[in-house]
Amino acid sequence: MQAFFGFGGGGKVDDAKSYICVDCGWIYDAGKFSEAPGSFKCPVCQSPKRRFKPYAGKVSGRPKNDSRSMDARYKAKEW
Repeated sequence: MQAFFGFGGGGKVDDAKSYICVDCGWIYDAGKFSEAPGSFKCPVCQSPKRRFKPYAGKVSGRPKNDSRSMDARYKAKEW
């Protein structure tokens, strides 16, 4: 029951969120962020995993990672 409701059971709450690169605005969308290897780098700007923060905006479906959308998120500092 604990896992069904999302509390207890050792699950990570942060994995339910999307993560954004604070250096360029690219949103990670390849599954659970905690499962990405420690050597993961942003495919756009090569920033390390530690430069990603939980994304404050809403993502429905796949995030738009085109240059215009990324630039708007970066300028708005949506993290």
